[in-house]
Amino acid sequence: LPNTVFVVSMPKVTGITPSDVWDEFAPFLQTTLTTKSSIPTLSFSPDSEQLAAGCNDGTVTVWKLEKKRSMKLLGHKSTVHSVDFSPAGNLVASASADCTVRLWKPTSKNGDSSSIKTHSATVRKVAFFPDAKHLLTASDDKTIKLWTIDNKFIASYNEHNNWIRAAAISPDCKLGASGSDDKTVKVWDFTSPGSSSIHTFHGFHAAISDLTFSPDGLGLAAVSHDGSLSIWDIRKWCCLQHYNAHDSAATALTWHPAGKHIITSSNDATIKIWDLTQGYLFYTLTGQKGHITCVEFSKDGSKFASGANDQTVNIWKSNFDKTCTANSPPIFKPQPAPKEQTYEQDAHSMSGGTDMGVTTISPSHMHHAQHESTAMPVASDGTSTTTNHRTTPTKPTPMSPQQQPQQQDGEVLHNLISHVSKLTTACAQLEQRQLALEQENSRCQQRCEMLQNHILEISKTYDGFCQDLKQAIQYETEERKRGFQAIQQQLTAQIARGVLGLPSPTLPQPVADDSIHHNESVSSAEDLLATRDQAGWASTLRTMQPNLNQ
Repeated sequence: LPNTVFVVSMPKVTGITPSDVWDEFAPFLQTTLTTKSSIPTLSFSPDSEQLAAGCNDGTVTVWKLEKKRSMKLLGHKSTVHSVDFSPAGNLVASASADCTVRLWKPTSKNGDSSSIKTHSATVRKVAFFPDAKHLLTASDDKTIKLWTIDNKFIASYNEHNNWIRAAAISPDCKLGASGSDDKTVKVWDFTSPGSSSIHTFHGFHAAISDLTFSPDGLGLAAVSHDGSLSIWDIRKWCCLQHYNAHDSAATALTWHPAGKHIITSSNDATIKIWDLTQGYLFYTLTGQKGHITCVEFSKDGSKFASGANDQTVNIWKSNFDKTCTANSPPIFKPQPAPKEQTYEQDAHSMSGGTDMGVTTISPSHMHHAQHESTAMPVASDGTSTTTNHRTTPTKPTPMSPQQQPQQQDGEVLHNLISHVSKLTTACAQLEQRQLALEQENSRCQQRCEMLQNHILEISKTYDGFCQDLKQAIQYETEERKRGFQAIQQQLTAQIARGVLGLPSPTLPQPVADDSIHHNESVSSAEDLLATRDQAGWASTLRTMQPNLNQ
């Protein structure tokens, strides 16, 4: 079937007896360099004799590998996310979170530099064009821009809707690519400054962390925070290979100059080497602690470097390129007719298009092998004391052209049946889950109704209690008021009788509904007055006589 892409998960193989045949192709650790900060980015000089590293402390460190001497370049005020040597090797470009790009002269003792204010947010990527006259920058302001090295703006491309973490330039300088936190990869036509993207690749489940063009310019590879690696043929926008490469976020990738291998790094503290001609995992390297943040091939492919959060840079010897011969199958098949390479604008996803005659990696053609190597300290003779565990992959048996379509059709049919079976099982599980959720929802509704009834009953009880309490307080207040009025009348009568010599007035009889304690209150007042000293009362009342007369 056309438009079919197989996603293959590479199992981890352990306990395999090392093969002497593969020992000569195993990469080994040459040396380890250290810094005072973690290293997000690396770049080799064109002659492979120098290595530049951007650091989280805002410095750029340049090593001369043969003498193991380093020079620190100071000027940035925040993390350096990207560095790149110019094609001539006389300049180093660095991009920083301080929103600037700097051009350094690594041969200068003082590390002279010029600063370019390129973006309004963190600059994540900077790269020299192969003509050494222009720069590409990418930023968190969701744009990529083109500049001349003398700080002249050329064009801006801004279709992404989130941060742009990665960008690359094709070898012929005609195309560019960008990867973003919006989970897409866009391809741009640099021959038409400021134009819209000519294609967008979808299918990722997380942000794009890094991408690069193939050395021949026919392919594009990208890694994502979902741990996957994807490789496309950009002539017809079809996906050739896809790997679930890492158990954690993939952070960087680099393509071997011969075009047959890709190396990826990850937060799972592994470096993986992929053989693209056969479509399998060739080797796994470990040894650095923490997240491995960057990996980079030298320009001649003889070595590669990896940087990590443990503030180290490992330099590895890449012997595996010897496994590629002139008879190795090409990654990107040539077009049937020798036509000029063109790039067709397309708006559909990476699975769109028709059968281009390119290699589609199916499960039977994927060799599920993994080779592990734990990096150990470097011996005094310059070699590594690395313990290797790996397996020799089995080569596929050659088939005739008539057998290939039949086998491919059978494989496609088998995979379709397998997918249908899995989907049926998944649907049944979802139905069971839906039924359980409906039952749980019904129980929740019953509980809610019970709670509402309890709240209503409590509210009614509370209202009745408040009404009773209000009536009791009102009744008590009225009773106390009547009692005080009776005492006041009795006192007034006693005062009038004692001072003026008037007969005691007849007190009003209490009404029938007065309580007993009211009469008790009046009697208590009379007893109190009777026990008072009459002389004392007479003296007090004589003092009050003028007021009483008035």
